[in-house]
Amino acid sequence: KEVKEDPKIKEKPEPVATPAPTPPTNVPVNKELKKELARYRKQTEQLEEQLKLIREKMNALELQLADPSTYSDKEKFKQAETAYAAAQKEAEKTNTAYEAAFEKMIELEEKAN
Repeated sequence: KEVKEDPKIKEKPEPVATPAPTPPTNVPVNKELKKELARYRKQTEQLEEQLKLIREKMNALELQLADPSTYSDKEKFKQAETAYAAAQKEAEKTNTAYEAAFEKMIELEEKAN
């Protein structure tokens, strides 16, 4: 037997794939913003490296200050203590610069997106 299709039943239309949205072409790429963002990224990387080196220096000075031969020699102790205080100031200054650069970098990333 031949099966006849009921003319009242309509075929379901096949789903149509919607194209992926394209980014707006009328928005110009802000090259200056991207350059500034790259500069702040590089600056934060450099400051991170400086902080790492300062911390290593401070750790070495802490070990030196803990050494009995250092604190038994008044002059040696004074030099190590002065160097440690200078390293602390340098760490604070570098950390402040890092935080400022990092905040600016985040701000620029938000503008770029």
